Amino acid sequence: MLSLVDVFYFKLLPYSIHQLLPIQQPENVILDISFEKCFKYSNPDVNCKKFEKLNNDEKEVKNKKKKIVEWEKVDKDLYLKDSWTNKLYLFSKKIETREFFNNIELYYKAVESKNVIIDLSVLNLLEDLKISGNSKLKFPRRIIDDYNENLNLYFNKKLVKKDNEKEKEKEKENENENENENENENENEKENENEKEKEIDNEKENKKGDDDDLLFDPIKNLKDEKSKNNEKNNEPSNKNEVKELVIPNMQEVKELGWVKKEFGVWIKLGEYDEKTCITDIDVLFGNDVIEPRPQWELIKTPLLTGNSKYESYITFKRGNRNEIETPVLKVKSDGKFKILQVADLHFSTNVGKCRDPYPEDSGKNCKADPRTRRFINKILDIEKPDFVVMTGDQVFGDASPDAQSSLFKAVDLFIKRKIPYAITLGNHDDEGNLNRYEMMKLASSLPYSLSKIGREDIAGYGNYYLLAEAPNSKHPAISMWFLDTHKYSPKPKVNPGYDWIKENQINWLINENSKLKEAKQLYSHIHLSMSFFHIPLPEYRKVHEGLMIGRWKEGVTAPRYNTGARRVLGKMGVSVVSVGHDHCNDYCLMDSTRVTTADQDTENALWLCYGGAAGEGGYGGYGGTPRRVRMFELNTNSNNIYTWKRVEGEEEDVLDKQLLVSGGVASE
Repeated sequence: MLSLVDVFYFKLLPYSIHQLLPIQQPENVILDISFEKCFKYSNPDVNCKKFEKLNNDEKEVKNKKKKIVEWEKVDKDLYLKDSWTNKLYLFSKKIETREFFNNIELYYKAVESKNVIIDLSVLNLLEDLKISGNSKLKFPRRIIDDYNENLNLYFNKKLVKKDNEKEKEKEKENENENENENENENENEKENENEKEKEIDNEKENKKGDDDDLLFDPIKNLKDEKSKNNEKNNEPSNKNEVKELVIPNMQEVKELGWVKKEFGVWIKLGEYDEKTCITDIDVLFGNDVIEPRPQWELIKTPLLTGNSKYESYITFKRGNRNEIETPVLKVKSDGKFKILQVADLHFSTNVGKCRDPYPEDSGKNCKADPRTRRFINKILDIEKPDFVVMTGDQVFGDASPDAQSSLFKAVDLFIKRKIPYAITLGNHDDEGNLNRYEMMKLASSLPYSLSKIGREDIAGYGNYYLLAEAPNSKHPAISMWFLDTHKYSPKPKVNPGYDWIKENQINWLINENSKLKEAKQLYSHIHLSMSFFHIPLPEYRKVHEGLMIGRWKEGVTAPRYNTGARRVLGKMGVSVVSVGHDHCNDYCLMDSTRVTTADQDTENALWLCYGGAAGEGGYGGYGGTPRRVRMFELNTNSNNIYTWKRVEGEEEDVLDKQLLVSGGVASE
């Protein structure tokens, strides 16, 4: 049912206004931005807020007859703890699109006054002031280009107008030419009647032929002029291009809609358009900043805030909400499904410092994050995985004062290639500016991410499962279980070290697995199942009790308290568990445990694997450890699972390939 506002717009407004209404509206529009400083030690509820009313009628505001537009804060201090006394925030005057169109005053302002932000630019002191004539005015290059584009458009219109006038002149000349031909025909008829006059005319024509034909033959003259014009038109011309950049004056910049803000920022106001208007704004940090989100544009010039340690950058979104569909995991037609496990990336907000680089001589001028990204990109080129699992410590604590910027450098690798991925949390992921809930919320909101926050009543964030469909049906052929293994022990005096998987997490595993079986979501005969998380289970310490392939170079930092998660996973039919955390361990260990079920008491085998650390920002000591990743290839036709590793510097070589599961059963 249409509201009164809808009726007003669609029934009473003229058709010209109807055409301006968007078919698919963005969620929000931004009308203005502002930078606000506040004292670091003052009450944040009082000092770090900003709002503005659309009207001055306090009574109507109190009676809620008119909307109050509040300034929304990008909740990131642009100084990133780098200032002793001040904080600096970016605010945007944002309004919901629905409210924007329901407010008649605002809507007409948008159409007539051009009060919606349609572009942003930041002054680059090093480059923009090099432009001849711009040293005093200090316009960003984007504004100068915008002015020159409009200047070129003006010249083009002028040239088109001249070309149209020339075409009209040519048409008139052609008409005159036809008239001259008709007159010549009439004269020839008269000449046939009078032979003497004809001979005289011929003699005159012969004499004239000795002279320049162009002076005496009007038809030939017109043809030659036409050919000359064609030659001129074929010659390369720069008339419609401004050879050098023209610097506008301040008035001309204002006429284009550009408005100067603080810290080198300029905004451009224009008419509302659902495709070009700016609908969201954010701030990212770091000298290797990356914006992986579609429809978002990163201004690669840092803000002039005087914050030298962590440069800040504006990024903004245009137009409608991004409609990327949630990817569906599907086994390929040959029955294969390839998983890349990436553990312990340890990305920083800046480029990061290399820790324990291998070989040692590669540590000179080593930049951790760019080097890690190059390594992962090489692996993606070689393996072309169907799915990626990041098993914790994607970001590195104190080195990530803006965890969002750090995480973006990791997920960008997969978003660009449109590879689905999932994340589990490690013990360092929440040591930046985001807590564990915020980190999982961010991860689950990104394109191609299948990460989930999980149920609120279950301990931790990131307890979920994913299913991969069979090649020729939607029936799941593979199940993957993800758990939050938390951080440090809540009772360090009793159980020192790391935290453990909680009892309600284990109950959740049992219940969810039962639901899937009851709903016949798991194959009744054979089903391949794996589990991924960060901190290893206590059973990883059994390095002397079973078959082990790979390297055991450091002590297993598993929790001391064992809640029996390994036994439950075995009962569920999970045949492979893979974790991160201990950077220099990369083995797969066969663990056999007696498991009692309702109908039998059996020996259950399960492989316990490490991914090996992939990031240069994390440690890699113990005699030197090259960074590495682990691959899994699941085959639903043969019900086998293979695994192998690839190492930085020797990416083309396959290391320690082994068969983990044969016919659906973990085997030695």
